[in-house]
Amino acid sequence: MGRQRRILRSTVLTALLVAMLPCFAPAVHAGPGEIDQITILGLRRMTEDAAKHALGVDVGDPYDPAVLRGRFKALWRMGLFESIRIDAEDGPEGGKVVVVRLEERAYLTSVDYSENSVLNRTQIEDRLREREISIGLGKPIDLTVIGDVASAIRDDLAEKGHLDGKVNADIQDLSDTTRAVRFEIVPGGKTRIRSIRFDGNAVFKDKKLRQQLKITEPRRWWWPWSGKNLYHPLKWDQDSINIRDLYQNAGYLDVRTKAPILEFGEADQAASEIEEVDLSTLPTADDILAEWGADEDDIDLGTLTPKELEKRTEKQIKLRKKAEKKAAKIRKKAQPKAKRWVDLKVPVVEGPQYRTGEVVIEGNEVFPDDSLRLMVPLREGDILRNNWLCLLYTSP
Repeated sequence: MGRQRRILRSTVLTALLVAMLPCFAPAVHAGPGEIDQITILGLRRMTEDAAKHALGVDVGDPYDPAVLRGRFKALWRMGLFESIRIDAEDGPEGGKVVVVRLEERAYLTSVDYSENSVLNRTQIEDRLREREISIGLGKPIDLTVIGDVASAIRDDLAEKGHLDGKVNADIQDLSDTTRAVRFEIVPGGKTRIRSIRFDGNAVFKDKKLRQQLKITEPRRWWWPWSGKNLYHPLKWDQDSINIRDLYQNAGYLDVRTKAPILEFGEADQAASEIEEVDLSTLPTADDILAEWGADEDDIDLGTLTPKELEKRTEKQIKLRKKAEKKAAKIRKKAQPKAKRWVDLKVPVVEGPQYRTGEVVIEGNEVFPDDSLRLMVPLREGDILRNNWLCLLYTSP
């Protein structure tokens, strides 16, 4: 029994000594040429631990300016910071103190689009989804993405005939760390096709070539509101395929229709000479609400029942929508709409007409040549039509 007590006492003493060893261990300091301390300055949302983890270096690592330059680039590629500065100072222990000054990018918390007569919010958001553009609400503001959004809206306006549409992104400071962006959209006048002429065509006349167009046509006085007379390059590229099909099915397999030469003209010179109005001088929805006295409501919200508060909120929402529509009308009237015409001159390179030479059937063992010739629509001297070639290539 005494021996067991001595063994137990010895075991406990050994455990206590092992547990107390770290208390007597000397403090570890970075040596010369090593990082002795890392200081992070300027953080607002990100924690210091997260910033140090993103930096990718730690106390005790060798001090290497090349490594720090690489980590600077890595931090910048994260897209979280507006500015980054990394300095190194001599530390008291002979190592280096790395000081990282960060300015975090503000977060985008609100996106709005000005009222206009061409595109609504749903149409714009559908277009952004088609292009896989995410504006990133709740994320650090990205000026490149905002530029992509403005470009997508301009393309959508152009497809609807508004080639001169303007889209400006107005970024507003909500607080030190949050931003809102409002896209000011001014569609401008529509560009309509006044005439379509072809140059270099000898086989088919202009009228025959224009008849091949399905979604593009010059403006007709008896049908002025047709969407087919609105010009857009992508629409023309799609429609001009029908002209090439006409030629190729007539044996002109090398035909080329070049990009049209455009000649623009103003339908109303007086309107085009009017200077554009500065949108910042026009009343906004908030200005109109203030004019209506909607901001002078001194009701104590705490005295309202939940139902009364709900009704009051619905009323304010309706009133704001009404003010936004009025502001949009004011902007629409302030911007002169000069109708634009465009004349299309389309260069055509017809090339030679191809005809069938000798038709030879090879490799047949079961059926004789005469039987197989009945299945081939080509005869020597026939025009080599593109639709016949497609039929031969796709036949089993």
